[in-house]
Amino acid sequence: MILILSEDHDQSTNDIIDWLIFYKKEFVRINLSDKCEIIKVNNTTINFTDNH
Repeated sequence: MILILSEDHDQSTNDIIDWLIFYKKEFVRINLSDKCEIIKVNNTTINFTDNH
């Protein structure tokens, strides 16, 4: 899983996401304006909630 931290309407991030979709890679995009809360972090996992 790929985590992408970005800003809304960032075209370079959109381009990368297009490639990830093309190569069928799993990803999560979090924009600075998104409201989410990190619940747990360990060496290999980040758990968070999406508060939309």
